[in-house]
Amino acid sequence: MKTMRRSAAAAMVGCLLFATNVASGQVSPEAAEIFRKAAKAAASLKSIGYAAKFAPGPENQSSTLAVDATVIAVRGSSESRHKVLITGLSKSRELPAGSGFAYSCDGATAYWIDHSGKFFCTVPAEQSRVAERNHILPRYFLSEAAYDSLLEASRATVEPPERVGQTLCDVVSVTLSPPSRMTAKFYFGQKDGVLRRFERTNRPVGAGPIDDVVFTISSIQLNPTIPDETFALKPPPGFREIPAPPYLLQKAPPPETSTNGKHTGNTATGPLAPEWTLKSMDGRDVRLADLRGRVVLLDFWATWCGPCRMAMPGVQRLHNKFAGKPVSIFGVNCKERGGTERAVQFIRDKGYTYPQLLDNGFVANAYGVRGIPTFVVIGPDGRILFSGSGYSQQQEEKIESIIEAALPR
Repeated sequence: MKTMRRSAAAAMVGCLLFATNVASGQVSPEAAEIFRKAAKAAASLKSIGYAAKFAPGPENQSSTLAVDATVIAVRGSSESRHKVLITGLSKSRELPAGSGFAYSCDGATAYWIDHSGKFFCTVPAEQSRVAERNHILPRYFLSEAAYDSLLEASRATVEPPERVGQTLCDVVSVTLSPPSRMTAKFYFGQKDGVLRRFERTNRPVGAGPIDDVVFTISSIQLNPTIPDETFALKPPPGFREIPAPPYLLQKAPPPETSTNGKHTGNTATGPLAPEWTLKSMDGRDVRLADLRGRVVLLDFWATWCGPCRMAMPGVQRLHNKFAGKPVSIFGVNCKERGGTERAVQFIRDKGYTYPQLLDNGFVANAYGVRGIPTFVVIGPDGRILFSGSGYSQQQEEKIESIIEAALPR
């Protein structure tokens, strides 16, 4: 049985979602007709199987993974009740050989198995983040309402037909209105109206990398017969069960607090921090599991991020203050543009001495990092005590007080 890294799921889960804050009434009649045909095709489907290829586009600057997967899905009574099985391989610059994965939802329970970590967990279908995000495209295949927002809210025009593989496709170009700077293209089979390809480019208004992705569908089977038992995954022997990490859930569970609502040393104040192993800038493997019994501060940053650079002298100050105490402070370079060499040179030039870890996106995604800098404090028991984004002197002082309160007595 193939297994799944969370980041691969996250990359694919989010790949086809985009906001619809666009000007109304700017859909050409030809584009509207193509979307209606696609909606009619989706309404006729009870099940589907296909191969999916998700890859960074030519302008991509983000930490997007490349993913090859097979997907089978059966329509459920609601989107969170679709039955889905996804298996495949995700690749990145740091993992060129790829990492196998699997995800399944049987309509009641979502199953996750991580082969590299040899653990598994289950999540109620209605709480699964993947269920909420439509299981990597089944919304576009299994819901006749999937294109309603495009018909009502987007600007869309028809471009000349193109082939995706052997299939001749109608092509619709969509441009979102300000403040969004996102463009997208849909490719629908001319004969069956089924989506074959999706391209999306998101150009952030402020600082941040261009997110450019291409999603291609092939080997489509319409209305195949799929036994129910296909969707109930079983973990391989020896895999340990863990509580569902926050990144698998629609909303992270609220932190537990002590009776007075304050952070206290050795108190279980939040969810267990996702495990990780990262390379340091000097080539060492650093494992969170080896840091149990210590307070850990993670600072997610990138060289192009102005607030990140502003925060780093304060992180260095905390590193110096807690030297010799059971505290480990790490910078976690993520979302970097132009490779890790730039980050390594930046640290050398600035003379920072607190340890630096190199993240290809796996850990940042696991901890729900959306903006940077993001700071995470993990207690000696492995539970998250604090997570917050942005930089201010007040937040730096708050992090300092949380670390002090969490020190083993």
